[in-house]
Amino acid sequence: MPSAIQAIELAVGVPKLWSIKNNAQLNKYCLNSNFAACGLILRYDSLAEDVKDVLSIIVRKYTHMNFVQVDMRKYFISIESKLPSRDSDTTAPHFLVAHTKDGNDESDDDKQQIAARAHRGFFTEANVDAFISQTLKRLS
Repeated sequence: MPSAIQAIELAVGVPKLWSIKNNAQLNKYCLNSNFAACGLILRYDSLAEDVKDVLSIIVRKYTHMNFVQVDMRKYFISIESKLPSRDSDTTAPHFLVAHTKDGNDESDDDKQQIAARAHRGFFTEANVDAFISQTLKRLS
């Protein structure tokens, strides 16, 4: 007999970390006002096992968010130039929480407002969890 959590995971599927390869996918899985927020992982190498472990826990905890990763060796995102340096842990990816909402002006139906906040510090479960929690509180 499966546990309650296993039954829920079977019913709704296990949360996923999407790999983004173009702007259309970025808009679909991350910059979409249907999501409360999006965890955006900008990676510069393959994800280390400890980073995968942290993300596995975080993705399951924040099920109302989407999480996406971009391989920065292959793709370019302009926000990267505005991010803090990765001096605290050079193997860790940049991690941002992005929030998108539709524009307020009715004549600009296609315009969106996108806000992002970058995580600073070591990429540990406690640090990333606190960062997401604080960021979501600021959005509400």
